[in-house]
Amino acid sequence: MAFRNASKFRHTVGSITKREQWFPDLKPTTSSDYNSITASGAYLAFSTAATGAIGLLDLSAPGKRSGEIPLIHAHSADVTDMSFSPFSDHLLATTSDDTTVKLWEIPQNASANISSSKLSLSGHKRRVECLRFHHSVSNLLATGSGDKTVKIWDLEAGKEAISLDGLHDDIVHSISWSWGGDLLATSSKDGKIRIIDPRSKTVVQSGDGHKGVKASRIQWLGNTGRIATTGFSKTRERQFGIHDSNNLTKPIYFTTLDNSTGILDLIYDPDTQILVLAGKGDSSVKLYEINDSGLAKESFQELTTVTSTDPQKTVTSVPKRNLDLMNTEVLRLVRLTNNAAVPVTYTVPRKSKAEFQEDLYPPSPSTEPAQNVQEWIGGNTLPPVLVQLKPSSNPNAWWKEESKKEEKKEEVKPSAASPASSSPAVVRSAYNSNLGGASPKTSHLQSPSASSPSSTRGSFSLSGNSDDSNKVQIVRYSKYRHIGVKGTKPEACYTNLQTNLSAPHSSFLKANPKYFVVPWRGTGGQVGVIPFAKQGRQPDKVGCVECGSECLDFDFNPFNDDILATVNEAAHLQIWKIPEGGYKTVERTPNSVLKGHQRRVTSVDFHPLAENVAATSSSDFTVRLWDITQESEKSKVEDHEDAILSVGWNYDGSQMITSCKDKKLRIWDPRSGKLITKFEAHDGAKGFKSVWLGERQQILTVGHSKGSMRQVSLWDVKNTNTPLHTFDVDQGAGIMTPTFDPDTGVLYLSGKGDGNIKMFEINDESPFVHFLTEHRTSIPALGLAPLPKTMCDVKNCEIATFLKLSNDYVEQLHFSVPRTKDDIFPLTRRTDKSVISADEWFSGKNNQPVKIDLKPAGMQPLSEAPKEQKVKKYDFAEERHKDDSQFSKEKLLDRFYKQTGNHGEKDDTVLKQDLMQGAADDEWDE
Repeated sequence: MAFRNASKFRHTVGSITKREQWFPDLKPTTSSDYNSITASGAYLAFSTAATGAIGLLDLSAPGKRSGEIPLIHAHSADVTDMSFSPFSDHLLATTSDDTTVKLWEIPQNASANISSSKLSLSGHKRRVECLRFHHSVSNLLATGSGDKTVKIWDLEAGKEAISLDGLHDDIVHSISWSWGGDLLATSSKDGKIRIIDPRSKTVVQSGDGHKGVKASRIQWLGNTGRIATTGFSKTRERQFGIHDSNNLTKPIYFTTLDNSTGILDLIYDPDTQILVLAGKGDSSVKLYEINDSGLAKESFQELTTVTSTDPQKTVTSVPKRNLDLMNTEVLRLVRLTNNAAVPVTYTVPRKSKAEFQEDLYPPSPSTEPAQNVQEWIGGNTLPPVLVQLKPSSNPNAWWKEESKKEEKKEEVKPSAASPASSSPAVVRSAYNSNLGGASPKTSHLQSPSASSPSSTRGSFSLSGNSDDSNKVQIVRYSKYRHIGVKGTKPEACYTNLQTNLSAPHSSFLKANPKYFVVPWRGTGGQVGVIPFAKQGRQPDKVGCVECGSECLDFDFNPFNDDILATVNEAAHLQIWKIPEGGYKTVERTPNSVLKGHQRRVTSVDFHPLAENVAATSSSDFTVRLWDITQESEKSKVEDHEDAILSVGWNYDGSQMITSCKDKKLRIWDPRSGKLITKFEAHDGAKGFKSVWLGERQQILTVGHSKGSMRQVSLWDVKNTNTPLHTFDVDQGAGIMTPTFDPDTGVLYLSGKGDGNIKMFEINDESPFVHFLTEHRTSIPALGLAPLPKTMCDVKNCEIATFLKLSNDYVEQLHFSVPRTKDDIFPLTRRTDKSVISADEWFSGKNNQPVKIDLKPAGMQPLSEAPKEQKVKKYDFAEERHKDDSQFSKEKLLDRFYKQTGNHGEKDDTVLKQDLMQGAADDEWDE
């Protein structure tokens, strides 16, 4: 398959290790339907040929062994599934055909047989088919059974915590926890896949899975909000599917693979987004990469296939902390064959392996639980605690001889809660868990011993109290939680745009109801002005304005759609009056030119309420305010120590904020030029941007941390000593651009070169910034421009419309909310008419914006509409009476006689043959 986007893992090479690195001379179970092997950082456990017995292998001692393999005499019947705890290499859970669930504590250097379990749990009435440890809660286990139930076990208390009865119609084949751990995905013999909220005991989503009679498998794909399934069709063909957990009615991707009979197991690495398909009885293991492009067919890319002459019974993965990082190993599997356990390694070729290739190892789930069972049952939801893998905390490969040599390691004080021998910098996931699928975002934290008690950065408690730094309040209810994004059809896009991709623009795209503008290829700093109504393919030569030197930014007058302002390298502010219908050729003469800056002008922003007032920032470290009607400079803001990166207004335009390359955010009185306050927003060396959050006395900044993580901070204007909340988003290089909707409280985050748009809701409930959802696409954006709210299709619950620029075309993105109520459209600010003149505003007067209702004329609000009278479509008793009267015995006989003739009545008609003379009786004797 061809790759749409370059991938770090596209050249991954898989190889079977040498025989001396195998675990030979094993006698595994002959059953092919069960999960027969699992691995921790210290042991391999596998089902043996002896009924109910499990063999233990020291992971650090491959090759031939002296003596017998230590056994766990686990169950009185076949072992159906097993798994090590993600938080302990010595805690093993097993399930069996004998209906029990058992927990085993394996001692260090286990060499003797084990017969006594640490815990034995009973409750299922039939065979227990599967089990899954919770990956962020300690001592929490989920099991699925042939009795059609799923049970959640509190291992610390040694009892059943939750029983999910009546949700399945047949055997539960497979279960998987969501990334946040608040949901369970299940596959059942009834051919259905379900998303279940175990704490409320409800099915959130359900849809068709695989219709075959053999077992199916299900796997949540990390924090993508998607799930993968394998199973069989009715004709016994093996199938694979990817589903959206928000909508299981139709799979995103579904295909038939082959006609093999073995069950396909799924192994997924959320760090690298690598998916493993390994069939029981197959001789090959296939590796795929799930890209970030919406998980469509083209995003499911095959990386490599490792083939062997020995068929496998089942396959398991080894924890990431056991990988040989310096040799760029990204994944290790162990295949259980008929007589051996065979390691398979996957590496990414690099020119030099002298240095640690950190880009191959994003933060990975650690051995530290995020919370305990009682916190989880009480409603708390936390994703896994992540760690940054480093060679200092990972010894060389366990099968290499040099791994036994002592090496100097950087001393890192371990966390008290972590059983690991060394504790890299802890990284906690920054997004609240939600069904829409949050992306794997992280927030760097120091280890508890090194963290400052007063620091709130990176924590999830927004109260500023370090005691609550590990607690998260998830968004339990939001009108905007399920925002859907729909792009326009290709014929409605604006294509063949000659965009100047090398232009150093602050923003690559601006729009109003009549036009949108983009930097255009050509000399003299051209800006293409495209009429909004002219959709489809654009001509090679479109109407442009030529600024005379490189154009650095532009903005439309919010109260006059025909007024465009541009700024350029020549330190000029130029005002253009667009003729009706737009320009036909290149316009080189602006209507007015305003001069005053000493160096190039980098941004221009119109006042949100005052007519014909604009602010420009420059490399001379000043911000100047202009009355473009009088073509004069009115005031100047100074005291910046470096380049100004962005300028923003508060809700009524009485104050201004500026983001500076010196890492400081400043709040100004723009008319007097007086500095109100300044503070350092982000630690990173890269710049940052800021936005005032509507009528809220809060400012949001987006920048970078010291570790080059893209970071978001929320600030209270009245107290800027510490942020209300700071969290890391990802490791993108570009500065994100925040767009805030003050009506709905929804924040849209996008970056130049990003294909995704992240959405958050900001309200007064801790932690103030709540992740909603993410619009994913493989096509990177150069610019994103919001359109006025009056252009939204209110009847279709559309809350926002954006234009997205991608290389040579612009498309519309429509953001809508599936809603049956009319409470998602509060009054919005009127943008087609100013509320104060320039002279009044510069004299010190402030006015509040005028708000309008978005309800279309003649449209009745849903809350006022009369309730529909429910009409019974079918009355069983009435229809039955009608059938009885219609199909009585007498009526059926009458109908039959009418169709076949009147044979039931005497017919006196004389026929022709009755008048003929026949032969005498005695003539028949001759």
